[in-house]
Amino acid sequence: MTKFGYVRKDYPDETLSQVKNIMEYGCDELFIENSDLTLDKELFILMNRLSQGDTLVVSSLLVFGKSSSEFHDIISSIIQKKAELISIKEKINTKQTYSFQTVLKLLDMVNKEVTSKKIKQQLMRLRENGKQLGRPTVDQGTIDMIKFLRKNKQLNLRQIAEKCDVSIGTVHKYVS
Repeated sequence: MTKFGYVRKDYPDETLSQVKNIMEYGCDELFIENSDLTLDKELFILMNRLSQGDTLVVSSLLVFGKSSSEFHDIISSIIQKKAELISIKEKINTKQTYSFQTVLKLLDMVNKEVTSKKIKQQLMRLRENGKQLGRPTVDQGTIDMIKFLRKNKQLNLRQIAEKCDVSIGTVHKYVS
């Protein structure tokens, strides 16, 4: 009957804060996962070690970083192994019973938080790799050309867009 602690680096709280809260439950072993929500090496090792009578303590259900269906699989595995899950923030202990509505609300909250964090991490990785996100910038020369063509050549927006190699929306933005 081992007590395991599971922490994800700096998510949802600072690592040290999570460790401190979890260790108050007298954990025998602690697993610290990478902050990247797509990596679950430590969780995989932990789930393989978890057995009947063991307890898994987390600071929040968010540390799993899973969608509703993936989270359901983790909970099912814990229950199937006849182990216990304690989530400090959500005040959950799987040995206690909860109403179905409460569980659904928690799953929905966890899913929204995790999805948001994953998107932010993916955007950050793209930026770090030099990917420019959002609409491309239009240089001043192109802007001047758009204005000139509209004013002096009396071209329609589509014609200006084709000549300047920009979208009609961009042309509209600078001629209005």
